[in-house]
Amino acid sequence: MSVHSHSAHSRPAAPSGAAAPEYPRHVVTAVLVSHDGARWLPQALAGLVGQERPVQNVIAADTGSADESAALLTDTLGAERVLHLARRSGFGTAVDEAVRTAGVLTPDDLPYLKRPSGWDPETRTWRDDAYDMPELPHGEPVQWLWLLHDDCAPEPDALAELLRVADSSPSTAIIGPKLRGWYDRRQLLEAGVSIARSGRRWTGLDRREQDQGQHDQVRPVLSVSTAGMLIRRDVWDELGGFDRRLPLMRDDVDLCWRAQAAGHQVLVAPEAVLRHAEAAARERRPIDCAGRSAANPHRVDKAGAVYTMLVNSRGAALPYVLLRLVLGTVLRTLAYLVGKVPGQALDEIAGLLGVLLRPGRILAGRRRRGRPAVE
Repeated sequence: MSVHSHSAHSRPAAPSGAAAPEYPRHVVTAVLVSHDGARWLPQALAGLVGQERPVQNVIAADTGSADESAALLTDTLGAERVLHLARRSGFGTAVDEAVRTAGVLTPDDLPYLKRPSGWDPETRTWRDDAYDMPELPHGEPVQWLWLLHDDCAPEPDALAELLRVADSSPSTAIIGPKLRGWYDRRQLLEAGVSIARSGRRWTGLDRREQDQGQHDQVRPVLSVSTAGMLIRRDVWDELGGFDRRLPLMRDDVDLCWRAQAAGHQVLVAPEAVLRHAEAAARERRPIDCAGRSAANPHRVDKAGAVYTMLVNSRGAALPYVLLRLVLGTVLRTLAYLVGKVPGQALDEIAGLLGVLLRPGRILAGRRRRGRPAVE
């Protein structure tokens, strides 16, 4: 893996003989966040290290894991590439800290980005033609962040496929892969995401739909998952990263919604494939970042959906959106009670009220976003 250590205290340059990778002007920093993920992390790390088109930099953030996650990260990446954060740190907080620490790799760090020297050490002569080349022969570098979960494993060509789309669509700001199941490797999980007026996460897929290439078209979408999301660094900085009010779920939809409202394009690149265990959503590990105690994923997702809808919807549509959210919650609560699933019913109500009873947060979120431009 071609990575270059890059901390706040030191910025060692890449080896002078480093060859230019595929799509050389695209400079990728991988950001891997772990939280009690030792069960999946070895495959996640193997997928990262084994990329056919390697990243130029990588940094990991462990959020107080109680298992061997931090040790696995350190053994694979080195201690200088691993941040240790508090256990209640959300995904967005961890990514923010990692991005801030990683900094930006420049042509001084990556010599292949610059015009080669006119001196040929083998013949000990000067090559005058080298000075006819532009200072940056591959063009102005484009900085990218590749966000990875500890429970997602990219296929070897995943990054190359993402960058292929990025290179052919220069105006695109966010690109996401196709997600398949961790255990059933042909099961489709996502190929782009949208959100219904009721707040329901909508993938457009049938339950347990198998991947037969039926969704393999590069196309614009409202959102892509944070598992494998490739986002331009300048757009990340412009948007201010993830909303801290969304510590785990629906942060992807909110970020992509804001990106599109700011005039940026979001694409899904289905030829890029990651396997995703969905560990938090499927209760395979605790959610510690959404309160003082471990939270239920259904409740966290519900609260995230309500918040995302209320802070991003147009002002004129807000009463209608609020009415749909309330009525939808009531109907689903009744359905859960009839189905004798009282815990889910409680999560619906608690998730809704947890947002509505804090109107100051909603108003502050809307002010930060300005006037939404996406419906």
